[in-house]
Amino acid sequence: MRLLAIFAATILIASPAAAKGAISTAKTVTQWSFNQSDDINYDNWPDNWRRRQGPQYPAYLSIEIVPKSTELMEAAIRADHQFGPYRKLAERMGMPRDWLFAERLVDRYLRVQLNGGAAVVQSPPVKVESIYSYRFVGSISTKGLKHDSAWIEFLFIDAEGKVVGAHSTPKFSGDTDWTQVALPAVPPPHDAANIIARLNVQPGREADIYGEAGFDNIRIESLPQLQVTTDQPRGLYAVGQPAMASCHVSGLAEPVTRLRFRLQGPMGERIAEHEAALENDATARRLHGPQPQSNASGPSQQSLTTSWQLPSLGPGFYRVHVDLFANETQTHTATATLAVLEKLSGQSGPFGWTLGSGHDPISRRELPQWLQQCGVGWVKYPCWLDQSDTQGADDLAWMMERLQERGINSVGMLDQPPHETRTHNDPRARKPLAPLLRNPTDWQPQLEALLTRLSMRTTWWQIGGEGDHSFLRHPNLADTIDEIRRELQGFGQPIRVALPWPWLDPLPTDYTGGWKAVCMTEPEPYTTAELDANLDAMPSDGLEKWITLDPLNADRYLLEDRIRDLVGRMLTVRRHNVPIAFVSNPFNSELGILNPDATPGEMLLPWRTTATLIGGLQYEGALQMPNRSQNVVMSDGQRAVMVVWNTEPTEERIYLGDNVQQIDVWGRGEEVPTDAEGRQIIQIGTLPTFLIAINPAIAEFRLAADLHPTRLESLPGRRQTLHMRLKNTFESTITGRFTLQPPITWETQQQPTTVNLGESATADATVDVALRSNAAIGRERVRFDFLVDAEKRHRFSIWRDLDVGPEDIQIDPSIRFDPSGSLIVTVNLINLSDRQQDYNCYMLTQSQTRRHQRNQLSVGPQQQVAKDFVWANGKELLGTTMTLQAQDRNSKRVLIYPIPIEH
Repeated sequence: MRLLAIFAATILIASPAAAKGAISTAKTVTQWSFNQSDDINYDNWPDNWRRRQGPQYPAYLSIEIVPKSTELMEAAIRADHQFGPYRKLAERMGMPRDWLFAERLVDRYLRVQLNGGAAVVQSPPVKVESIYSYRFVGSISTKGLKHDSAWIEFLFIDAEGKVVGAHSTPKFSGDTDWTQVALPAVPPPHDAANIIARLNVQPGREADIYGEAGFDNIRIESLPQLQVTTDQPRGLYAVGQPAMASCHVSGLAEPVTRLRFRLQGPMGERIAEHEAALENDATARRLHGPQPQSNASGPSQQSLTTSWQLPSLGPGFYRVHVDLFANETQTHTATATLAVLEKLSGQSGPFGWTLGSGHDPISRRELPQWLQQCGVGWVKYPCWLDQSDTQGADDLAWMMERLQERGINSVGMLDQPPHETRTHNDPRARKPLAPLLRNPTDWQPQLEALLTRLSMRTTWWQIGGEGDHSFLRHPNLADTIDEIRRELQGFGQPIRVALPWPWLDPLPTDYTGGWKAVCMTEPEPYTTAELDANLDAMPSDGLEKWITLDPLNADRYLLEDRIRDLVGRMLTVRRHNVPIAFVSNPFNSELGILNPDATPGEMLLPWRTTATLIGGLQYEGALQMPNRSQNVVMSDGQRAVMVVWNTEPTEERIYLGDNVQQIDVWGRGEEVPTDAEGRQIIQIGTLPTFLIAINPAIAEFRLAADLHPTRLESLPGRRQTLHMRLKNTFESTITGRFTLQPPITWETQQQPTTVNLGESATADATVDVALRSNAAIGRERVRFDFLVDAEKRHRFSIWRDLDVGPEDIQIDPSIRFDPSGSLIVTVNLINLSDRQQDYNCYMLTQSQTRRHQRNQLSVGPQQQVAKDFVWANGKELLGTTMTLQAQDRNSKRVLIYPIPIEH
């Protein structure tokens, strides 16, 4: 029986159900399961792997291959011992001689046990073949990690071992069960020679003394490479320029019968489709091209290329998807993006980008024109080159000069020394800059030739890359920065220095000399309200405060929310006159500005449109709109723009000037229609939209109009006076008149109020109003209609909110239906004063045919009381409006509340 049980276990182990990992259609190039096949010499260390050494990576951290189940391991060893007498019989039945339960049955993994410090373990290189795309898979577990995180990196490296592409799993901490992560398939960079896997366990601000991280089933898979490109390599087109998308596929093991192109708009809306059938032999030969000869090692690999002339496209962001079909089964999909750019009037002002190290996909020669196309006003660029790289220094000087000619301001950035260039594509390996600049004799000669070339082309220099806060608690910080500045300045004109600085730390107070700015960074982007509050709290001193302004993460937020948030924060930047606001890494696909290959992301056009239209303007304020749409008005006195949005789609009718245009965040513009009275009819949605060519004088006139008081007493029949202070914002003397259009339950004078104002003059005008007995209390929006003669005649309206009723009492009615169908109206009376208040409350139906109900309510100082009014068969009142009348028993005031009866 025991022998039978052993062989049953053997069969189970050999079955596919016991194999590690899921079945995949991709081809596995390499897999490390950390079982015996990966540890041939039995030293509990994966063969040909190596660990990083150094002060931050102590050798005493335990890193070894261990079984996932100690109990199973012990049982397997006992089984091997018991199986010994039967081994020869098993060999005669075909079982391998070296077959062991401990090797075949026990699952192992690579464990890192923490004791302070960090750990990095790296695989041997795996050869890259350019015809394939690669997908990366790995499993991670963590136990007791409070400060540390564990993750896997897959790095493309060139023939010299430099990192040319990096792809990482999410970070894991705390207690995490075994989790498999599969990264999307990616084509290798053109200069990639090998792939390495890197297992990381890194601390945060503190390091864990206890805890462990596990890694298992690290797998590199190859798939057919499907690439979609456009005939403009950066995917940027001018309006009217034809666009073509091309699909290239390589590494196919089976024939493709059909290709489908799909063109979509920015929100995924379908625009057009195109299919290329490949059944015809001639078509297949044309698309596939000459077939490579088969070899003995495997089947031939097909490749094909085909293109589609896209339909005529207006301004906007587009995606081209290509689907591959084998027979009727969709096997692969790839995507390319493009943007059609409308020429916009304006300048990008303080909005800019921080670029990489020269490893970015844009060369220095094409960078100036491309940045201008993208609407960039400032660029921060690393400028530390090897002193022998004279061609690179000349290219950098040429680039800075071309940037100047195109009106783009530049900041030179000393980030990583040239011998650390590998770290630019491997951010986690970047070294803090402060220790590297400790001795000027070590770094000053490296910069001499470069700074001599750049001294007349840029005067701003940032010491350290974004997020490098290594100078933060440096002793004698001001003297240290001043010494660095003097060494840099020795090659030309005076320079100004900026330092990266975290938002959450106190600002420096001992800056001196040429230390002129700090660039504020935060681990997570602030909301618009948080950014507004933090900028409000900034001290007004001689230190410029730059900020990073990254869009929200694409993996965590919806596109509409990301657009609203970004536009809101860009408006806040202009409201507070922030000197410069940088996107910290526009090639980061999580931010959505650009893809890693520099083609446009979904956030490029919202950023560009906003930066260009408002970048050179000053914040003026917000208008009160007839349907309460939120807005911001920006102006430079000659040009004015309104940014407007609403919580739900609505229409606004308001006169803003002649020839007003509306532009959405994608740069699509259209003329705004007008009604019979000359008012623009503006369709407002939940995304911000831009109204350009509005009349700045009319906008400023509206904003300057000051109405007081802003509250009317609820005393029927009593005359109350409104005072309107007006300022002439036109360039000439104005004459005219205005009338008040009140609610129908108010009375006002019939004669218009005249207006006569000299240039820049102010004056007060008055209007008398009286409330009728049925006037409701609460907030009312009133309209003032103006007819003004300046350089021409203008008709426009100004809206203002007025509160009607006392400040010392608040009545909050609510409705509900009980199970019997009775309507219950609850009146909550809140006394905000320091005296008792007494009211007679009457409830009337809309038809007035039912007898009204009455209740007396008395409430003490700073207290509240509630009373119910009940109607049997109350659902008969659905869709009507009831009226609550609250009469103050100690005065003549009557408070009237309309109450809609709705579900």
